[in-house]
Amino acid sequence: MRPVRANGRVMLAPQRFTENGPERFRLKPYAGRLLQFAAGVPLRPNGKYFTQHHRHHSFS
Repeated sequence: MRPVRANGRVMLAPQRFTENGPERFRLKPYAGRLLQFAAGVPLRPNGKYFTQHHRHHSFS
């Protein structure tokens, strides 16, 4: 699965990788959720960059 879909939803394929490091920085708790941004911050990532990232890493 793709780490983040073009619509901003976090998708994980836990069988493809192992997460290390502090729990608070891991992606697994965010699986299926939309990316969240601070209120009032207008900048958002463009979905085309996620699509390009997926292609580059053979996620799609």
